[in-house]
Amino acid sequence: MSPTAKPPVLDLDSPNRIYRSILTFVDQLSAFVQSLPQTVTTSKGVEDPFTWPSKVSPSSTVGKHLRHILDHIRLLFETCPYLEGDGDGKKGLEGRKTEREWVVEYDKRIRDPAIETNRTTALTSIQKLKHAILHVQDLNLPSSTPLTTRFTLTPEEGDISLSSTLGREAWFVAHHGIHHEALMRAICLELQVPVKGDFGVAPATVKHHMEHMQEQG
Repeated sequence: MSPTAKPPVLDLDSPNRIYRSILTFVDQLSAFVQSLPQTVTTSKGVEDPFTWPSKVSPSSTVGKHLRHILDHIRLLFETCPYLEGDGDGKKGLEGRKTEREWVVEYDKRIRDPAIETNRTTALTSIQKLKHAILHVQDLNLPSSTPLTTRFTLTPEEGDISLSSTLGREAWFVAHHGIHHEALMRAICLELQVPVKGDFGVAPATVKHHMEHMQEQG
């Protein structure tokens, strides 16, 4: 940072904005699943768009991408150690003298096939995940709450660990999910199933389009 540069301004509302963003993202997933038609007709007959394997990306399905997204978000929020009290009924950071170790291992996913193949199971899983996020939100943890991520970098070597924060990882799982939404949208395009709104479009891209339209105004 140059001597004349100003330090970044801390957004005191960032935790609330992060939770609003990820909860909106989860609601978007639910609405998308509910909007899919039960069946579509292809050259090979009647198919379920939720489980239909993509021809462009072999073995890829809408259900598999959805399950992958949910696994990542679940591993972040359901591993929060502050959800457990200290015996005095207190949760979160209030009254704590020491921080609890929060380790998130994204590679240890459940990979539940029922979520990939059954819409009702998928929607139930989305609602359970939303409740998990709300429980963490109720703890009023700052976005700077430290945690450790552990993952496989190469299959030949051992896992590595990196220091991170709740805010950074909440942004990651949502942004990671948007990319998989884009692949889900592409599968729908293969089937000529329309997808509404900005599903699968990054917020920065939406913002850029909005600014461009205002300039063209």
